[in-house]
Amino acid sequence: MIPKIVNAFNVINKLIPISVGVITSYIIKEYLKNEDFTILNALILSIAILIYSLIIINLFSKFLNWSMIRKIILGKDYIEGQWLQTVEIDNDDKPERKFTLLDISFKSKSYHVHGKTFNNDGEIISIFDSTMTKFIDNTLSYPFKINMIKSDNIDILGNTNLQFSKVNKEHLYIGTVYSNFRSYPVDIRGKKIDDDLSRDLDSESGRKSYIKKLQYD
Repeated sequence: MIPKIVNAFNVINKLIPISVGVITSYIIKEYLKNEDFTILNALILSIAILIYSLIIINLFSKFLNWSMIRKIILGKDYIEGQWLQTVEIDNDDKPERKFTLLDISFKSKSYHVHGKTFNNDGEIISIFDSTMTKFIDNTLSYPFKINMIKSDNIDILGNTNLQFSKVNKEHLYIGTVYSNFRSYPVDIRGKKIDDDLSRDLDSESGRKSYIKKLQYD
Protein backbone atom coordinates (compact mmCIF):
# COMPACT_ATOMS: atom_id res chain seq x y z
CA MET A 1 0.00 0.00 0.00
CA ILE A 2 1.09 3.62 -0.56
CA PRO A 3 3.07 4.98 2.45
CA LYS A 4 0.89 8.09 2.91
CA ILE A 5 -2.25 5.97 2.83
CA VAL A 6 -0.68 3.61 5.36
CA ASN A 7 0.12 6.60 7.60
CA ALA A 8 -3.48 7.79 7.38
CA PHE A 9 -4.67 4.32 8.41
CA ASN A 10 -2.21 4.26 11.30
CA VAL A 11 -3.40 7.64 12.59
CA ILE A 12 -7.03 6.50 12.51
CA ASN A 13 -6.15 3.17 14.14
CA LYS A 14 -4.39 5.04 16.97
CA LEU A 15 -7.06 7.68 17.47
CA ILE A 16 -9.93 5.21 17.69
CA PRO A 17 -8.56 3.19 20.69
CA ILE A 18 -7.73 6.46 22.47
CA SER A 19 -11.27 7.72 21.87
CA VAL A 20 -12.74 4.41 23.04
CA GLY A 21 -10.58 4.58 26.19
CA VAL A 22 -11.67 8.13 27.00
CA ILE A 23 -15.37 7.39 26.45
CA THR A 24 -15.18 4.11 28.40
CA SER A 25 -13.51 5.94 31.31
CA TYR A 26 -16.34 8.45 31.27
CA ILE A 27 -18.89 5.63 31.35
CA ILE A 28 -17.21 3.98 34.35
CA LYS A 29 -17.02 7.33 36.15
CA GLU A 30 -20.72 7.92 35.56
CA TYR A 31 -21.48 4.41 36.77
CA LEU A 32 -19.63 4.97 40.02
CA LYS A 33 -21.53 8.17 40.89
CA ASN A 34 -24.96 7.32 39.50
CA GLU A 35 -26.95 4.54 41.12
CA ASP A 36 -29.32 4.31 38.15
CA PHE A 37 -26.40 3.62 35.82
CA THR A 38 -26.10 -0.18 36.02
CA ILE A 39 -23.36 -2.54 34.93
CA LEU A 40 -25.67 -3.68 32.13
CA ASN A 41 -25.92 -0.08 30.91
CA ALA A 42 -22.14 0.21 30.94
CA LEU A 43 -21.75 -3.06 29.04
CA ILE A 44 -24.29 -2.09 26.39
CA LEU A 45 -22.67 1.30 25.86
CA SER A 46 -19.20 -0.25 25.67
CA ILE A 47 -20.35 -2.71 22.99
CA ALA A 48 -22.04 0.13 21.10
CA ILE A 49 -18.82 2.16 21.19
CA LEU A 50 -16.82 -0.82 19.89
CA ILE A 51 -19.26 -1.37 17.01
CA TYR A 52 -19.15 2.34 16.23
CA SER A 53 -15.33 2.23 16.12
CA LEU A 54 -15.36 -0.72 13.70
CA ILE A 55 -17.85 1.10 11.47
CA ILE A 56 -15.60 4.20 11.39
CA ILE A 57 -12.58 2.10 10.37
CA ASN A 58 -14.60 0.37 7.66
CA LEU A 59 -15.98 3.67 6.33
CA PHE A 60 -12.50 5.19 6.23
CA SER A 61 -11.29 2.21 4.20
CA LYS A 62 -14.16 2.73 1.74
CA PHE A 63 -13.45 6.47 1.53
CA LEU A 64 -9.99 5.59 0.18
CA ASN A 65 -11.74 4.12 -2.86
CA TRP A 66 -12.77 7.67 -3.77
CA SER A 67 -10.11 9.28 -5.93
CA MET A 68 -10.87 12.74 -4.50
CA ILE A 69 -10.07 11.54 -0.95
CA ARG A 70 -6.78 9.99 -2.13
CA LYS A 71 -5.96 13.19 -3.99
CA ILE A 72 -6.38 15.23 -0.78
CA ILE A 73 -4.28 12.80 1.28
CA LEU A 74 -1.50 12.36 -1.29
CA GLY A 75 -1.29 15.96 -2.52
CA LYS A 76 1.55 16.36 -5.03
CA ASP A 77 2.20 12.60 -4.79
CA TYR A 78 -1.13 11.85 -6.47
CA ILE A 79 -0.21 10.05 -9.71
CA GLU A 80 -3.50 8.52 -10.85
CA GLY A 81 -4.73 9.38 -14.33
CA GLN A 82 -3.50 9.42 -17.92
CA TRP A 83 0.13 9.97 -18.84
CA LEU A 84 1.82 10.31 -22.22
CA GLN A 85 5.19 8.59 -22.33
CA THR A 86 7.80 9.06 -25.06
CA VAL A 87 10.97 7.17 -25.87
CA GLU A 88 13.57 7.65 -28.58
CA ILE A 89 15.56 4.58 -29.64
CA ASP A 90 18.42 4.25 -32.11
CA ASN A 91 17.78 1.27 -34.38
CA ASP A 92 20.76 0.73 -36.70
CA ASP A 93 21.57 4.46 -36.53
CA LYS A 94 17.98 5.29 -37.40
CA PRO A 95 16.21 7.15 -34.58
CA GLU A 96 12.78 5.79 -33.73
CA ARG A 97 10.26 7.54 -31.52
CA LYS A 98 7.42 5.72 -29.80
CA PHE A 99 4.62 6.90 -27.55
CA THR A 100 2.82 5.10 -24.77
CA LEU A 101 -0.53 6.13 -23.33
CA LEU A 102 -0.20 5.11 -19.70
CA ASP A 103 -3.19 4.78 -17.40
CA ILE A 104 -2.49 4.58 -13.65
CA SER A 105 -5.40 3.58 -11.41
CA PHE A 106 -5.79 2.57 -7.77
CA LYS A 107 -7.44 -0.79 -7.08
CA SER A 108 -7.30 -3.22 -4.16
CA LYS A 109 -4.90 -0.98 -2.19
CA SER A 110 -2.26 -0.74 -4.94
CA TYR A 111 -1.65 0.91 -8.31
CA HIS A 112 -2.57 -0.81 -11.56
CA VAL A 113 -0.83 0.24 -14.77
CA HIS A 114 -2.19 -0.21 -18.28
CA GLY A 115 -0.24 0.89 -21.33
CA LYS A 116 -0.84 1.20 -25.09
CA THR A 117 2.18 1.97 -27.28
CA PHE A 118 1.75 3.58 -30.70
CA ASN A 119 4.14 4.50 -33.49
CA ASN A 120 4.56 7.65 -35.58
CA ASP A 121 1.59 6.61 -37.72
CA GLY A 122 -0.68 6.53 -34.69
CA GLU A 123 -1.02 2.76 -34.91
CA ILE A 124 -1.23 0.75 -31.65
CA ILE A 125 1.65 -1.75 -31.75
CA SER A 126 1.58 -3.23 -28.22
CA ILE A 127 -0.32 -3.29 -24.94
CA PHE A 128 0.49 -4.32 -21.39
CA ASP A 129 -1.01 -4.52 -17.91
CA SER A 130 0.71 -4.64 -14.54
CA THR A 131 -0.81 -5.08 -11.09
CA MET A 132 2.34 -5.97 -9.11
CA THR A 133 3.42 -2.40 -8.38
CA LYS A 134 5.43 -0.70 -5.66
CA PHE A 135 5.37 3.05 -4.92
CA ILE A 136 8.15 4.29 -2.63
CA ASP A 137 9.75 7.76 -2.45
CA ASN A 138 7.86 9.03 -5.53
CA THR A 139 9.10 6.07 -7.58
CA LEU A 140 6.67 3.59 -9.14
CA SER A 141 8.17 0.20 -10.01
CA TYR A 142 6.38 -2.60 -11.82
CA PRO A 143 7.11 -5.73 -13.86
CA PHE A 144 5.43 -6.12 -17.24
CA LYS A 145 4.72 -8.49 -20.08
CA ILE A 146 4.14 -6.76 -23.40
CA ASN A 147 1.69 -8.21 -25.92
CA MET A 148 2.70 -7.30 -29.46
CA ILE A 149 -0.35 -6.67 -31.65
CA LYS A 150 1.07 -8.09 -34.90
CA SER A 151 3.33 -10.79 -33.52
CA ASP A 152 2.32 -13.74 -31.35
CA ASN A 153 5.84 -15.20 -31.15
CA ILE A 154 7.48 -12.41 -29.12
CA ASP A 155 7.17 -12.21 -25.36
CA ILE A 156 8.76 -9.04 -24.02
CA LEU A 157 9.29 -9.22 -20.27
CA GLY A 158 10.88 -6.63 -18.05
CA ASN A 159 10.65 -4.06 -15.30
CA THR A 160 9.99 -0.31 -15.29
CA ASN A 161 10.94 2.36 -12.75
CA LEU A 162 9.21 5.76 -12.94
CA GLN A 163 10.29 8.71 -10.80
CA PHE A 164 7.59 11.37 -10.48
CA SER A 165 8.00 15.10 -9.88
CA LYS A 166 6.07 18.34 -10.21
CA VAL A 167 7.82 21.18 -12.05
CA ASN A 168 6.16 24.52 -12.82
CA LYS A 169 2.73 23.01 -12.09
CA GLU A 170 3.39 20.22 -14.62
CA HIS A 171 3.31 16.61 -13.47
CA LEU A 172 6.25 14.79 -15.05
CA TYR A 173 8.23 11.60 -14.70
CA ILE A 174 11.47 10.15 -15.95
CA GLY A 175 12.16 6.46 -15.94
CA THR A 176 14.07 3.44 -17.10
CA VAL A 177 12.86 0.27 -18.78
CA TYR A 178 14.74 -3.02 -18.53
CA SER A 179 13.64 -5.89 -20.76
CA ASN A 180 14.75 -9.08 -22.50
CA PHE A 181 14.18 -7.34 -25.84
CA ARG A 182 17.26 -5.12 -25.53
CA SER A 183 20.64 -5.67 -23.93
CA TYR A 184 20.63 -2.14 -22.49
CA PRO A 185 18.16 -0.08 -20.42
CA VAL A 186 15.97 2.45 -22.21
CA ASP A 187 15.32 5.92 -20.79
CA ILE A 188 11.77 7.23 -20.95
CA ARG A 189 9.93 10.38 -19.94
CA GLY A 190 6.29 11.21 -19.47
CA LYS A 191 3.85 13.96 -18.59
CA LYS A 192 0.33 13.97 -17.24
CA ILE A 193 -2.34 14.83 -19.79
CA ASP A 194 -5.83 16.23 -19.43
CA ASP A 195 -9.09 14.49 -20.33
CA ASP A 196 -9.39 16.27 -23.70
CA LEU A 197 -6.01 15.07 -24.96
CA SER A 198 -6.69 11.61 -23.52
CA ARG A 199 -9.89 11.38 -25.58
CA ASP A 200 -8.04 12.55 -28.71
CA LEU A 201 -5.35 9.92 -28.28
CA ASP A 202 -7.96 7.20 -27.88
CA SER A 203 -8.51 7.15 -31.67
CA GLU A 204 -5.98 6.49 -34.42
CA SER A 205 -6.91 9.71 -36.24
CA GLY A 206 -6.42 11.68 -33.00
CA ARG A 207 -3.00 10.10 -32.47
CA LYS A 208 -1.98 10.93 -36.04
CA SER A 209 -3.05 14.56 -35.61
CA TYR A 210 -1.13 14.83 -32.34
CA ILE A 211 2.08 13.44 -33.86
CA LYS A 212 1.75 15.71 -36.90
CA LYS A 213 1.36 18.70 -34.57
CA LEU A 214 4.54 17.69 -32.73
CA GLN A 215 6.47 17.62 -35.98
CA TYR A 216 5.48 21.20 -36.78
CA ASP A 217 5.96 22.63 -33.26
